Amino acid sequence: MKMVYAGIVAAIAALAYQQDFFAQDAGIDPVTVSSIKNGLVGGEKFFLVAGGVKSDCVITAVGEGPKKDLTVTPDCSQQLPALAKVKWWIDRDDGSVAFVSSSGDVAAEFAAGDGAALESFAPREPLLALFAM
Repeated sequence: MKMVYAGIVAAIAALAYQQDFFAQDAGIDPVTVSSIKNGLVGGEKFFLVAGGVKSDCVITAVGEGPKKDLTVTPDCSQQLPALAKVKWWIDRDDGSVAFVSSSGDVAAEFAAGDGAALESFAPREPLLALFAM
């Protein structure tokens, strides 16, 4: 009977070894289980509403960590000229977001919004709202 148990243990061990059960590095999974829409890969995208007026202004934040590269479409600088100079999206510890130029000037500051992803608290006029795309 001991030989039967030893045979079963050996078969299980051989199967586990064949299936790389003991492998330390999992490597790349060759099985595709889902896909990502190309539009979602380029960072976080928002459209801007200034003073209740929606335009074609699209704001994109790309990067990891609290300081992300910020790009705005030309419509943004027409709607709010201060946005033409912004370079970075900075996530702050208190949950607010600042749009900062390369010289370090803060062009706009946002906090979590009611109905919008983010609403501005600076500048006070016009009220800016960012809606996720």
